[in-house]
Amino acid sequence: MKLLSFVLLITASSSAEVYDSKTILSITLDDAFVHVQDVPQRLAPNPKMAAFLKTATIETLKYSGLQVVATSEDTVSSADLCAYLQDAASRLPGLECECSPNFATKQEAIEEDLGVNDPKAKWQRAFKRMNMKEVWRLSERYVRRTITVAVVDTGLNFSDPEIAHSRGTFYKKSGGRIYGGWNFLDGSSNFTSVDQHGQMSARLIAARKDNTLDMVGMSSNVRLVSLKVLDDNGYGSSWHVAKSMDMAVDIGVDIVSISMGYSSDGLIREPFKAASDEGIVIVASAGALDIQDTLQVSSFSNYGDYVDIAAYGAGVYIGNNMSAFGTSYACPLVSGAVAILLAMGVKPKYAAGIITYNVDRFASPLRPLKKNAGALNPLKAVKMVIDYPVLRGAH
Repeated sequence: MKLLSFVLLITASSSAEVYDSKTILSITLDDAFVHVQDVPQRLAPNPKMAAFLKTATIETLKYSGLQVVATSEDTVSSADLCAYLQDAASRLPGLECECSPNFATKQEAIEEDLGVNDPKAKWQRAFKRMNMKEVWRLSERYVRRTITVAVVDTGLNFSDPEIAHSRGTFYKKSGGRIYGGWNFLDGSSNFTSVDQHGQMSARLIAARKDNTLDMVGMSSNVRLVSLKVLDDNGYGSSWHVAKSMDMAVDIGVDIVSISMGYSSDGLIREPFKAASDEGIVIVASAGALDIQDTLQVSSFSNYGDYVDIAAYGAGVYIGNNMSAFGTSYACPLVSGAVAILLAMGVKPKYAAGIITYNVDRFASPLRPLKKNAGALNPLKAVKMVIDYPVLRGAH
């Protein structure tokens, strides 16, 4: 999958709460703006409505053409005005009217905590916005297995207590085994790095929950394998990436999480296709979104028809009192969400579809996503898997 990142600060209230008694409307005739006060002149006389609109307080927006009318139960109600305009639209060819109460907007509710004893979890705002406390609570009883995630990046240091528990021994189909990972730069088992890029991605996926140390990761049921393809300056080659994908197939990982830019030439696609054909879910970063008052793709994001899903990538807490910005920190959030579904018994061939179906869709006209793409919502995905047992192999 290709990914973006996002953060949502302001949304319409899910309860459709009305802010006040005013009415918001838009009226056009053959795509040209029509002032609401001009509508009565085009219809049979309605003295009450004509008199009201003549004296009503009306505010008009210059660029969008939206109007707000000070309706009230004491004069003309919002419902009455909307009914009048709908009737006008049905009688006058070419007239289009959209009308609604002035609904309230408010900051999206965020859990005060994540229900864990990790002291810096309070800074993990992205996790709170994704309602991870509820995700963990709901998914816990359905966990069936541990998921292996390959972090294709700079190397990992498993002496880090946040990910030490996730190190494992992996047996190759071709013979032999690796312990914790492999360094494709020099062909050795020394896969640690000075550069912490991969380390922070690994923490976001699998930092141990409730160990009273620092932060919490997306999934508790994960083993990590470090496939080091980048040096301490953050550089590697397409061939290193290709070999890492071959290793991922050889040791039978469940997910590949790859947070880097790489060539899009046809050759490098082949190892990814081979891994996908083996049932490996590939999560690759594409872009990120800024923290804004409205949902939008950031200036440092890639975008377009190849982008499947958006995830948080701005101001993400990555441990050790640091936050980071970029697609690199969006990718592991999606990898972690996929790991939760696979641990619940979801088949790999269904995982991507469940994640991308259960998104929060938003408009991004200047930096568009794939049709029907949207923002990561792990809670929706988990609820779907619970509601439809067949998705997790239950009958």
